[in-house]
Amino acid sequence: MKSLSIVPSGLIVLSISLFLFLFGSGSSSIYILDESKNAQCAYEMMSTGDGITPLFNGELRTDKPPLHYYFMMGAYSIFGKTPFAARFFSGLTGSILMLVFFLFLTRHSTRSHAWWSVFVLWASIHFVLEFHLAVPDPYLITFIGISLMAFYHWMQTQQKWALYGLYASLGLGVLAKGPVALALPGLSMLTFLLITRQFTMVVLRKLISVSGILCFLIIVVPWYYLVWQATDGAWVEGFLFDHNINRFSDTKEGHGGLFLITSGYYLMGFLPFVFFIWPVIKSAWQNRQDQIIALGSIVTLVFVVFFSISSTQLPNYAMPAYPFTAILVGFFLSREGAREYSRRFRWNFLATLIFSLLLPAGVWIAVETAPNLEGMHQLLFYLLPLVLGSLVATLLAFRYRNRAAFLTLGISFCVGALTLMGGLMPQLDKRNPVFLTKEIVTNADSVAWHQSLNPAFVFKHGLIPELETTEEVAAFMAEPGNLLLTTKKGLRGIGDQVDYEILFETTDLFDNRKTRVIKGISDN
Repeated sequence: MKSLSIVPSGLIVLSISLFLFLFGSGSSSIYILDESKNAQCAYEMMSTGDGITPLFNGELRTDKPPLHYYFMMGAYSIFGKTPFAARFFSGLTGSILMLVFFLFLTRHSTRSHAWWSVFVLWASIHFVLEFHLAVPDPYLITFIGISLMAFYHWMQTQQKWALYGLYASLGLGVLAKGPVALALPGLSMLTFLLITRQFTMVVLRKLISVSGILCFLIIVVPWYYLVWQATDGAWVEGFLFDHNINRFSDTKEGHGGLFLITSGYYLMGFLPFVFFIWPVIKSAWQNRQDQIIALGSIVTLVFVVFFSISSTQLPNYAMPAYPFTAILVGFFLSREGAREYSRRFRWNFLATLIFSLLLPAGVWIAVETAPNLEGMHQLLFYLLPLVLGSLVATLLAFRYRNRAAFLTLGISFCVGALTLMGGLMPQLDKRNPVFLTKEIVTNADSVAWHQSLNPAFVFKHGLIPELETTEEVAAFMAEPGNLLLTTKKGLRGIGDQVDYEILFETTDLFDNRKTRVIKGISDN
């Protein structure tokens, strides 16, 4: 593909990215907790006609700024309230990022480096999965990535449009997920300038542009000001303190752990090429004078180190650095992949094969032990591309077919991502409690919840009122045809004060919540 001109090459990158990021987007319901809250919040904003105040189940939601809500609202107006609509612009935004990333590396490195780096991200199941989700992270990853690429392009060319692109992307990032979209790119740029010895007053005077800052403020300030007014400061206070400062200083929602967890999450996100991490690091160190390698190294370290010291740790936190780590992996592959006859990394391929063979064993154990996966041995089928691809790649590596081995390994994980989105996830979706209780909840005269609610019920069935006290529960359950959504813990709180019958109970997927659907005993 190196012989293709830039336009057809870019179209190929965009087309493959669209296919990977949108395939299966409508095949499974909106069920994961974060997806449910974000997708429903966007719908409620659209339904109320209030484009300023984020609401979930009728209550103020301070978790995230509104950029992704606006994109979802636009998709709902075209496709209706569907899982595909909620996820559509996540996939489209990611595809645009991939195109910009390819053009960026083509301009500042080599065409081979660009193709291999894009290939690394296509092969990352975690990266592909993220752009299938109705959450703000795809937008954050995109605009942080574009801002840092615009910064580097400006440093190399001094082109004014790149400086405006930097400030506009930072603004959109802040509108997507808040101050982290300014702080970490800013720290990355500062570190880059210091390490590459370009931190001078001349550079700073040009970089800190009044018109660029004005562009940033025009994007960011209006909505933050309007939401401050609309909520008497409640949204800004809840978002900045609870969902930013407290999330960094204290463990939120049980997502804590050792500082090494972030590094572990990050490395696993680069399967299958994580098994070549040492030669990648060695390659980056040997070529550290190359400024594009310096950029990739610095951004990777800034994000991983920052989120390693955060009290709350999640797999997606450091993902905005993925494209820049892919620069390092792609550089390594562009060198080694060009060596057709080599067996230097055959043991790395063997390690990948062993890992791939362990995956079916893990799924088998999960099917045998998890009650809500009972009998789902067909899930093993969806792992075949990973196992077979790793096997063929390893055989090729031992037969001196180095380039073919790398390509086979990456392609097999691309196919694995497709089978995950189009096959495995829809199969799992049939075991979630919202799907399993669809008929009984739809046919109920009235539905309420007590103590804990799976937010996917709200996306599926609309607003569901909360009953806070046992007295409210008793009065509600006395009405024939009413159903209460609660949990095992919630039932213990009700105790013997309410007579009820359990119609449905199960442990939720991807969550420790134990959903219960009950009705008053007087219905019998």
